[in-house]
Amino acid sequence: MGLGITVPVPGLSVIIDAATLLYFKVLNRKEIQPQENSDLDVTAIISARNEERWIRQCVESLFRQTMPPKKVIVVDDYSQDKTSEICMELDKEYLDFIYIRRRERCGKANNLNYATQLVLNDKRLLSQIVVIVDGDTVPRSDFIEQMTKPFISKDIAAVSGTGFVTKPENFAGKVIAATYRFLFKFYSWQKTSQNHRNAISPVCGGAVAYRTEVLGKIAIPARCITEDTDHTWLLLENKYKVVHNPKALVDSEQARTLRGFFRQWYRWYSGSHQALHIHGRKLLDAKKLLFTTLIPSCIDGWIYSVWLVGFLFFSFLDPVWSMWLMAADVGLTGLVLGLLCPRELKYLPMIWIMKFPLAVAWLTSGLRTLWERLTNKQHLWGKAWERADHRTSGKKFSFLIRAATYLLPRKSNNPTKETIKCRFYQSLKMLQSKQVPNQCLQCRNLIECIEK
Repeated sequence: MGLGITVPVPGLSVIIDAATLLYFKVLNRKEIQPQENSDLDVTAIISARNEERWIRQCVESLFRQTMPPKKVIVVDDYSQDKTSEICMELDKEYLDFIYIRRRERCGKANNLNYATQLVLNDKRLLSQIVVIVDGDTVPRSDFIEQMTKPFISKDIAAVSGTGFVTKPENFAGKVIAATYRFLFKFYSWQKTSQNHRNAISPVCGGAVAYRTEVLGKIAIPARCITEDTDHTWLLLENKYKVVHNPKALVDSEQARTLRGFFRQWYRWYSGSHQALHIHGRKLLDAKKLLFTTLIPSCIDGWIYSVWLVGFLFFSFLDPVWSMWLMAADVGLTGLVLGLLCPRELKYLPMIWIMKFPLAVAWLTSGLRTLWERLTNKQHLWGKAWERADHRTSGKKFSFLIRAATYLLPRKSNNPTKETIKCRFYQSLKMLQSKQVPNQCLQCRNLIECIEK
């Protein structure tokens, strides 16, 4: 999630988006009319990291699409759970499934670029469109069909889908899920308006389709913690068009705890602030994006976040005025919630309270990013990240684990042919580029192995 106000309030960005929709849908009645593109072939890529809960459903849902992909490629970012075992099982079940396991953490952007180069360098994998989904999503049955519809001209580089949050079981999880649905609905409404201005920010990184040749020219950068935001701005700066299709839906699992909720939004906001520092004056090449989306969103985000944090202190000084202000803000939030997600009105008080951690995340991420920029620590921005709710099981005993690594005997780093099978053996057999031996050593690079 990129730049945006922490909650729906009548700020500058909302006024611009509302005016845009009013002009194009009421006054000018100009709508984006997608058309059928049944002749476009698609390759689906999934970058997975510890996705044992959803990876099977994700892959199977892609093969059950109304418009199935040519290939489904999973790049396993050195998962430490059962993701590898599940993908090995899927490898035996589906002929058009390719599984690649990285031998060290590389990060989502590098994994996607790795798979994209594989697609570009092999004719049997090459397709016109590359669809990227996260390993914790389950695309709806017509997801790929909806994603390919807007590719009606060569200058359309990317199409963004929409996430729909699944309901957890406990009450706290349901409140957090309701907050996600509210915010996602609001951002989807904003992106529908930004469609008309070609100023979408950003694409949904967990459900996006790219024109393959564009990915070959402009790779997904790995220089900030939200690669989707950075890449969206790069495309717009290079005069490409980015489209949002609210009908292209994926069911996704978001953070289920308050701690995870804060961490996830903190990461999204941090990535947006990092992208601002990275792009700088280059955003002048995408003036519509800069002046109608980014600057208004920044102004709204800072003003409203400061107001929310200040409200906590002001309430002790003047409780009466604070009650009136709170009632007005809750009423406004309820109005927007009723228009976008009427079923979530029962969670209105809790959703309003959730705005405070969002405001804190916005302010702290912005200030920390500024400090890192001033102290020349930008090299930390592109590090690989974990899921919001991820907890390392051995964290409390990390000292003992590190000590044990020095005491226990170490295994050889040179596995022999008799003890190790090539992890890419099944993929190579599928591609049938050359005759592959029954057993071979672990490869460093799948493309290199094919060339050999």
